[in-house]
Amino acid sequence: MKKIISILLFTLMVCQLEAQHFSIPENNSVYAGFRASRLYHIYPDHQFPSKEYWLKVGVGMADKFDNASPAGIWIVGLYQSSGEVALGFPSPGGTYDKITFSGSDLNEDYLDHFDENNLKVWLQVEPGSANIDTLIHLVMSRYQHHPCVIGFGIDVEWYRADGYPEGAKVSNEEAEHWEEVLHAMDTTWSLFLKHYNTDWMPPDYRGDIFFVDDSQDFNWADDHFQLMIDEYKDWGATFSPNASGFQFGYPADKNWWSEFADPPKTIGQALIDNIPECKGVFWVDFTVTEIFPLGINEHLYRNDLLKYAIVFPNPVTARSKIVFRLEDGGEVSILLTNTSGKATEIMTGQYFSNGEHRIALKTADLSPGIYFLILRIKDETITTKFVIPSGK
Repeated sequence: MKKIISILLFTLMVCQLEAQHFSIPENNSVYAGFRASRLYHIYPDHQFPSKEYWLKVGVGMADKFDNASPAGIWIVGLYQSSGEVALGFPSPGGTYDKITFSGSDLNEDYLDHFDENNLKVWLQVEPGSANIDTLIHLVMSRYQHHPCVIGFGIDVEWYRADGYPEGAKVSNEEAEHWEEVLHAMDTTWSLFLKHYNTDWMPPDYRGDIFFVDDSQDFNWADDHFQLMIDEYKDWGATFSPNASGFQFGYPADKNWWSEFADPPKTIGQALIDNIPECKGVFWVDFTVTEIFPLGINEHLYRNDLLKYAIVFPNPVTARSKIVFRLEDGGEVSILLTNTSGKATEIMTGQYFSNGEHRIALKTADLSPGIYFLILRIKDETITTKFVIPSGK
């Protein structure tokens, strides 16, 4: 009898531990909120919104759906070039291959505010060729004291992007190992993997992974909205019974979603109603201020020299230029790289005064494909992605 009781207690303990892994809401509940990144040029006046603004968006999204909790995908590591990722906090010391750090912490105040107001976030990176184990340890060690943090996310489109234009496909072994590394730090955290193509996800391993789809441009069918629902439904079914999340609101689809009276609610509710595995709906930062307008004092200037750098128009046309703005004057250097990291130097140490500047983008000798513009002034760098289309 004692042996039976011991077995039952052990089984119960294992079940409880396994249950702790799963941070996604159960039953009919769902996370609703935003994806946020420090791509400054996508926000009005190239200013990053305040912590109050992002809380407003998270709560506003959650209020649109029954039994929804406010949440966000908070990007703490952006892909740069040549396989390198830039993390938004200072280095803890040491040398890290393919990883750079910010001079100040860009996330702490926001996470404190989310803690106080019960908004949950996954901390996402665009990993490049940096070691994923190292990124997990760096990011989660830095922010593990925040109760708002419920997991770690990998945007697979940027996994080893210096050698794979759409990111390297994730193997079963890699996914299982990453999840083990994360759970070794805290069993309550969930791992999410994100891409727009199911073939880039682990073929068979599921664990407790939260699978996020960020597909866009549903304009090749007559019924754009139904095409989105069908594609997202296939995504959810592919990874069932695991939870799936969906990022939407991209500019490529604005031509049809802008016709809805309430685009986040219309799209999000359709996904919740049609996809049993849907446990997360997130409006993307590219158009978030059009849906949730910035209020007074809800945007912040960057306190640095380099305000923004973009290629416009993008994808590239004969009229495209490099557009950048400096807070103070200085010597600017510009490089172009392809996805393999091969660099072309455009300018080295040329002085520009403060304000906005536009210079010609010469691409006649470049093949169609994905490229990265890297602009530097002193110790600051901005990298932006642009596309040279076929037949340009």
